Amino acid sequence: MEIDEALVRRARDGSREAFEELVRRTTRMVYAKLYLETGDPHLAEDLVQETFLRAFRSIGHLTDPKGFRAWLMTIGQSVLIDSYRRAGAIRRSPPPRASQPRPAAQSENTSPPTTSAVASPSRWVFGLE
Repeated sequence: MEIDEALVRRARDGSREAFEELVRRTTRMVYAKLYLETGDPHLAEDLVQETFLRAFRSIGHLTDPKGFRAWLMTIGQSVLIDSYRRAGAIRRSPPPRASQPRPAAQSENTSPPTTSAVASPSRWVFGLE
């Protein structure tokens, strides 16, 4: 059995078989980390695939073969952060523009804010009053 360092050197030189063996050896480790972070097995699997895709594309930039596993886990962490950023961007929606009509529930309440809303502007701004 070949050691990881030799496999990394071969993968850097373009050996697909060497990279496949590295994937076999490290998939469980990467999955375990991402599953612990997300709590979602399906999302963790998707992130593992993205992690190895990024690693494959950039293995030529890895300078120290001894640090392959740490480098791979760093890529996994970056993939996780990127997925959270994308999920946050999808959930956020732009605020309504002044030219857009307000929904019926908001347009019915045209009375001025109550004294509690004046005393607590954040409650009024966020619709808690």
